[in-house]
Amino acid sequence: QEWEDLMASMQNGGFRFRSFLSRFYDRFTVRIESEIERCKELFGGVYAAEVLARIVSESLLLPSLKSRFDTELSKLDIEEMVLVHEVSLNFSDKVLSLVCSSFSEFNAEINGEGEDNETLDFKEDNIDSKSVFSKQKNVVDKIVTACSYTPFESYFEKYGQMEKEWINQRMLAKVNDKNSNLLDTGISEVGTRAQLSKVLNQILENDLVIYSEETLSRCISFIGAAAIDAVLSATSKAWLMHLDRLNDALKELLKSVAMTNGKPAEEEIELNSPLSLLQKIEVLRQNLVRFTHETVPLQTAKEVKDFVKASESFEASSESSSSAMLHNPKASKMMVSLKLGDPKFMNRFLMSPDRYLEDRITAPINSCGQLSEQASLFVYKVMMQPIMKSIESIPTSNVWTHVDGGADGTVSAFGAPLKYMQDISQQIWALPEQLENYALANAEYVRMCIPDLDILGDEDRNLLESTLNLSHATRHSRVLVAEDDGGDLDEEDQGEEISNRFVRYWLAAVTNGSVNSFLLHLIQIPSLSGAGSNQLATDIAGIADVVNSFFDFNDPLLLQFREAVSMDIALLEEAVTKPDMSDPSLIAVQRLVAEKRGIKIDGG
Repeated sequence: QEWEDLMASMQNGGFRFRSFLSRFYDRFTVRIESEIERCKELFGGVYAAEVLARIVSESLLLPSLKSRFDTELSKLDIEEMVLVHEVSLNFSDKVLSLVCSSFSEFNAEINGEGEDNETLDFKEDNIDSKSVFSKQKNVVDKIVTACSYTPFESYFEKYGQMEKEWINQRMLAKVNDKNSNLLDTGISEVGTRAQLSKVLNQILENDLVIYSEETLSRCISFIGAAAIDAVLSATSKAWLMHLDRLNDALKELLKSVAMTNGKPAEEEIELNSPLSLLQKIEVLRQNLVRFTHETVPLQTAKEVKDFVKASESFEASSESSSSAMLHNPKASKMMVSLKLGDPKFMNRFLMSPDRYLEDRITAPINSCGQLSEQASLFVYKVMMQPIMKSIESIPTSNVWTHVDGGADGTVSAFGAPLKYMQDISQQIWALPEQLENYALANAEYVRMCIPDLDILGDEDRNLLESTLNLSHATRHSRVLVAEDDGGDLDEEDQGEEISNRFVRYWLAAVTNGSVNSFLLHLIQIPSLSGAGSNQLATDIAGIADVVNSFFDFNDPLLLQFREAVSMDIALLEEAVTKPDMSDPSLIAVQRLVAEKRGIKIDGG
């Protein structure tokens, strides 16, 4: 009736369940306080506590009242539900403090410290002080169960799932909000640049950790240590959901920048944005690692220690331990935590948190690594885009079949590379300055953006080797493998070394990729005249000179192609007729060039 009356009185002024419940509990507390005094007079302290526990339990667990409570809880989001639970915990603690006073009065009386009480002699003269703990434990359990466990039990069971959904919904809402703002700025909804802007908005490298930290704090407020495992599992799953969406977006981004049907993408992209993409993904990865290995232990250490201590004390079944539990101002939350938590797990977590946390973060960190690879590939493709625009014109040019050189300007009369090769050279020479400017503006993050050379630039080489049936032995050695890592340098010099490496590694990826793509397109030239062969030799020398201006470069296959296209046709015919069997790659190159020069090869 108290519930119904109060509900009716609050309906007119903007009803809020948390405020309603707080007022309901205040009224209930007043009634309990008067009731316990009467019980003490009638039964004595210990029996009064047991009667009080029964009153609270039977009142709050009345089916009609519990149904009303469940209905209101179902309307709340997780944030408000946790605050409502906090109200219930506070009420439970107030009731426990009354219980504590009852047991304290009893202990004082049996020790001769209190006033004479006939009721004690009548009702409690047969109570052994050693059995007090058992009664205290039962009373505490009954009160906490009724006030702050049973009404929320279904939410405890699905708490991790609720937090996962909460993080996921916040991230989706944030992405939608950012993309809406992007449209307001007038950026096109289509094209690679528009897709890149959307992906950059979608990373949310700081927001994901902020929401995870909020979830962790809420977990500690809600249940304490017992929910840590569920919440960390939930955050890990929420991270993977976010990373999976990023992975899909990056795949679409790579498709949009890819060269298709021999045609380059319609638009060129400034280098800063792709590098920012890679940088933000690496920042996201570092934030997740920092949250897991720094924030989680820092925020949960006290809760876990308190849980383990309370668990050991409660199991000790001693009068002092039960008294300490009852005098704990947050006893109810700890009791709920003890009901839900696993002491064995808490001990393991306390002894070796890194081992446990590493398992939780392995899948998201691996996913971040895959995202970094895709982002690096995107940066590489953007860098290569203008170069590929020139390279892809090689097979279809009619310059290679011209008989005379220089008359119409299509073949250089002065032994200089053609315009496409000059454009390639200019693109490569311009790259260091662009990279240096980015490194200067983003010195703090440059270390994160150094590429893995093993995943960039070799796609065309693999196809070339497959086409010519060659082994990897034809590849030039990595020019940067043995570079010093700067470990013994001071901070300023180390920063400069990292910036230099950032520039050189990206330049190495692009020059390596340019040579491989050039060779792949070179073999697609249908036929070669003598003048065309000489011009091709000049162009091969041109790309080698560009790379050699930065690195000590030596690609055996590139050298073999230059030698083959430079050979007099008679010498070339003799070379393929009497091949040097000790060098399979040379045979393959000479036969290919001979076929394009019109030389018939026996068995070919």
